[in-house]
Amino acid sequence: MDGTRLWGAGLATALVAELVACLGVLIVGGVFDIELFPPWKRGVLSGMPTSAFIVLAGMGALLATLILQFLVALTPAPLRVFSWIMVLLTLIFTVAPFSTGAPPAAQIATGLIDLCVGLVILSLLSQAGHSMIRDEESFGSAPLD
Repeated sequence: MDGTRLWGAGLATALVAELVACLGVLIVGGVFDIELFPPWKRGVLSGMPTSAFIVLAGMGALLATLILQFLVALTPAPLRVFSWIMVLLTLIFTVAPFSTGAPPAAQIATGLIDLCVGLVILSLLSQAGHSMIRDEESFGSAPLD
C-alpha cells in the first residue's frame, strides 16, 4: 500500500472529521443552546474547551490512519479488522458521555457528535483503504513491459 496516499487520505479525513465536529458544536451550541462541556464534577471532559474537542476529532482520524497502516502491513484481512475496530471505538465514544455527570442534553449532544465523527472516519478511511488495495492488486497483476 502506498503510504503517501494513505497519509494523504488520513489528513483529508482529519480535516473532514474536524469540520463535522465543528458543525456539531455550532448546531448544538448555536441552534439548541446546549453547553457541551459544562464544568460538571467528574469526568475526563469536564470543562474542556470546544476547540480541543474539534482538534481531538482530527487527531482521532490520524490515529485511525496509523491503525489502518499497521493492519495492512500485519493482518490478512486488514479492512475487515479496521472496520470492527472503528465501529467499536465509535460506539465507545458515543456511549462514554453518558457515564459523566453532565446534564442529559450535553450527554446526548456529545454522543451524537462523536457518532457522526466516528462514522465519517470509518467511511472515508475504509474507502481509501479499499481503493489503495484494489489499485495495488491490479498493479501487481499487470504484466511488466
